[in-house]
Amino acid sequence: MKTLTILKITTALNVIVSAAFSLMGIVKPELVSHSSGTQLAHIFAVYAAVRAIAILLVLVMNVINPAMNGIIAIASMAILIQLGDVFAGIAQSDIAKVAGPIVLAILSAVALYFHTKKSASV
Repeated sequence: MKTLTILKITTALNVIVSAAFSLMGIVKPELVSHSSGTQLAHIFAVYAAVRAIAILLVLVMNVINPAMNGIIAIASMAILIQLGDVFAGIAQSDIAKVAGPIVLAILSAVALYFHTKKSASV
């Protein structure tokens, strides 16, 4: 399989899981957290902040390197979001919210590494 195809698949998986988690939080927040009220609002604020910070970092990366292509930018953002979600999971003491994002971040980072390494050698 080509490295670009693997990168696209891992990035899509990463983004789909993240989007599904967010939609679950809107439709059935009790599936995302056993917290309620202010604590639940804080948890969702943390997840929102993680995503906003990832967007900002990728924007800075793109300003520094305008040649960055779309899939690399999206993959980078997805990796940063998952790494931020790891810390959100740690703050909630929820192993599933730590393990899942770590696995997705690692898979995506490896795919991104091999794709950029192959692209650089071409």
